[in-house]
Amino acid sequence: MKTEASRRRPDPSALEPCQAGTFVAIEIRSFDQPTEELSEFVVSTWLASYRGKMSVPRWSARYFDWQFAGADNAREYVISAWSDGRLVGALVGLPFPLLWEGEEHLGVHGSWLSVDREFRREGVASKLAQRMNEVQQERGCVGRLGYAFQGARVSLGPRFWKKSQPDTHLVRPMRLWARIINPRKVSRWSNKRFEQMLLSGIPKATCAIGKPDSSVNVRSYTEADRPACARLINAQASQADLAALWTDQRLDAHLSYPDVAKTLVVERDGNVVGFISYHFLPLVLQGEVESAVIDLLSTEELTSKETRSLLNTALRSMQDEQVDLVLMREFAGQPNAELLRTRFVPQLAESLLLFSATDQPPSPPRKLRKVHVLWR
Repeated sequence: MKTEASRRRPDPSALEPCQAGTFVAIEIRSFDQPTEELSEFVVSTWLASYRGKMSVPRWSARYFDWQFAGADNAREYVISAWSDGRLVGALVGLPFPLLWEGEEHLGVHGSWLSVDREFRREGVASKLAQRMNEVQQERGCVGRLGYAFQGARVSLGPRFWKKSQPDTHLVRPMRLWARIINPRKVSRWSNKRFEQMLLSGIPKATCAIGKPDSSVNVRSYTEADRPACARLINAQASQADLAALWTDQRLDAHLSYPDVAKTLVVERDGNVVGFISYHFLPLVLQGEVESAVIDLLSTEELTSKETRSLLNTALRSMQDEQVDLVLMREFAGQPNAELLRTRFVPQLAESLLLFSATDQPPSPPRKLRKVHVLWR
């Protein structure tokens, strides 16, 4: 059913030429519909372009509700495009305080750019980016961070952001760390011949999860742990050239969200001294696997034994939740040695971290080396 918002008359300035020389009315506005519609549109659009060619996350409505939780005015940063009451484009932004070379700014983490294939040559993506930039100006945001995946030729992100958006700059290439729990299922899911052969032949024991040390107290997160977790993650972020900072309200919603996100903490002498936070995300390629994405990992106050116990406890919990594959983006202060010991493997740097300046970036992006931001 069309809502009153859906029946608004389009702005005449939003008329774009079709390939056939006619005109189609495109209305750009903040998204004001249920997250179920956003989820269905984004996932179906990505699958129509990439199914079987590159991995597509199945972002649920519950997932988007979690993304917006705890963020002030979050829906104003969700920009949508409509044609005759039909959703044909979306660009989602998440407002975040950013620490940029020691100075704090309001910024945006942008992702999920989606345009209906029938409207790809009608300037929809550019209009979404333009409106997002206007919202950033209205809100005093210095700019927007986002990723472009260059690990597959079919990926549309690099072509759009690097070639058609002059205010978008490369910050640096970014890599993922991967930890396989179910090698046989991931082998059948992958579309890379080498990975298929390797994972189908390795002994399952290669992906076995180590036993946590019984002397280390790893437990589930509670609301009372939030101040300690905020202190830990913001102290870790302060060491980076570019980092997202966490308010109490935002962090509490992020660390515990039933059926989506889970957090484990390490307690020593009655104090929380480290934690890991991850969310569940199905990935579609050749079939579907269940993945867990580690968003936050604070281990700087932990011993090597505590770090391994935290990671192995989390991996065992994920295994119980039927997770097949674990992913984590690189970040400043990550415990490389313990990640390798718990059988995480660094991947190629296939994603580009980009910065779309609202006006002028506070400093040249090329100077930023240590980064501590989410992967979305």
